[in-house]
Amino acid sequence: MEIRIKTIEEIKDIINRENDGNAQIMVIPDKIDFPFPELYKEIVTKYSKLDISPFCGLFSLLKSIDITNNIYNKNWNMEEKEKIKNYWFIGDGYSYDYWIIDKMGNMNYWKTEYKKQYELEKIINIKMDFEQWLKFAYIDKETGKELEKVSDSGYDEVIYEPLCNEIKDNYLEMVKIFSNELYDIIIKLKHYKY
Repeated sequence: MEIRIKTIEEIKDIINRENDGNAQIMVIPDKIDFPFPELYKEIVTKYSKLDISPFCGLFSLLKSIDITNNIYNKNWNMEEKEKIKNYWFIGDGYSYDYWIIDKMGNMNYWKTEYKKQYELEKIINIKMDFEQWLKFAYIDKETGKELEKVSDSGYDEVIYEPLCNEIKDNYLEMVKIFSNELYDIIIKLKHYKY
């Protein structure tokens, strides 16, 4: 039960194995003028969608373009229109929440609430780049798998609860390594029931 931060090469190998036969070749249209990180471009131009974990989905290139354009075209005032153009929507978090990358290469989380309330002040810079986010996403995935294994094991409550707490505590410690802002989001969302 060792969950560790994987290297990008290890993550690429996992993505290739898990998506064998799902590969596609896509090209980011020339009309899109956004400074995407190279790793992001490498992944989204090759795979249609990556459901890394329930908290970290990565949209296909086409879906990312569609969602970003739909959000760009909402009824923003002039100041909001300028601000929203600094973001690109790359994935989904919990229901109606988004993972966003900004033009500086920072990852952001946007909690839009169930009713899709698009308030720009709710965009939170989690002070991670895409590579760090991808590493976190795979930590999140492995944590979910470990909790599922314990849940399916049939342990009685005396063993089950301490094992789950150990996995969750380990997860939170790793999240803190990445970003205090992300840690705060996870606590507020009660991700993994914190």
